Amino acid sequence: MKKSLFVNSYLTLSGNVFGWRTILFGTAFWLALTFISDSEAKNLFLVSATIGDGALISSSDGAKTVGRASYLPQGARVSVRPRSGLETLAAGRTLRFGSETIFMIEEKGIVVYEGSLLYRTRKMGALLTLKSPEAEISLDGMGTVMLEVEPNGGLKIVGMLGRVRVTDVQSKRATQLLPGELLFVKPGGRGFGDLVYVDLGKMTKTSFLVGGFENLSSFERSLAIVTKAQDESIAKRFRAVVGDAKGVDTFEVVPVAPVPHETAQPAPLPASVQPSPDRPSSSNPLEEFLGRPPSRVSPRPDSLLKTSVEPPQRKIPPAPKRPLPGRLFELP
Repeated sequence: MKKSLFVNSYLTLSGNVFGWRTILFGTAFWLALTFISDSEAKNLFLVSATIGDGALISSSDGAKTVGRASYLPQGARVSVRPRSGLETLAAGRTLRFGSETIFMIEEKGIVVYEGSLLYRTRKMGALLTLKSPEAEISLDGMGTVMLEVEPNGGLKIVGMLGRVRVTDVQSKRATQLLPGELLFVKPGGRGFGDLVYVDLGKMTKTSFLVGGFENLSSFERSLAIVTKAQDESIAKRFRAVVGDAKGVDTFEVVPVAPVPHETAQPAPLPASVQPSPDRPSSSNPLEEFLGRPPSRVSPRPDSLLKTSVEPPQRKIPPAPKRPLPGRLFELP
């Protein structure tokens, strides 16, 4: 009876504030919590949006299209179609799956076979376990991250907002991921790779997981604040992007060609100091100052300047004559 009163109050408030869309999702969510246990509700994901052609659920009865306002079944493989996307909601969490992503919802986590996803959590203690073909991690904390399955079976994680704790389940190692930081999870329980810093502004502008979906104004405002702070501090240092991890312990760093308008060009000289077209420019500063090649002029006879300075000659006085023996003085 208490749950029914709570659901009715929630629906009344939702209808006044958010409209019919929130009523639909809220009704399905609370009804599901009424009839299932807490352990089952932990990985209960409600489809809130489909982009493009959406996704397909593969089962023994064949493939069927994922519908909005429906829950993703556990134990069934879900395939997002090309140039499409899928967004799901859970208690305090949002999951977006990118184009050509293949995954499966399990009782204790999510298995991602290939593709990418965005994970946002707004609740402390909301733990999510993710498995790739060769790695297994858990995410805890409040923030937003993007993940991608690497060709070597590991994972690539980029911090976007907040602070998320990443734990490698196999190696029992953990680290904190902040906005703009990229972390590789090595396959086979080898831990983490070196931390790499990426240009968060360029990444969010080009990412389908961010721009391809409808975002809340609070989410966009938070991203704008973080990217602006990063641009003002260390954006000048980005001259490469991180590629795929094709080996077990390596990843690619792809150089970025300089943008034409960002290439430093020397300032044009004023017309008064432009080099003459019939005279090649010289690197001699004196020639640039005089406007002609410098020449050496010999000094005049009465000039105080001398071409060479000789040390003065010391005049040594003659030695005095010694008097002869027996004489008191020297005769002239």
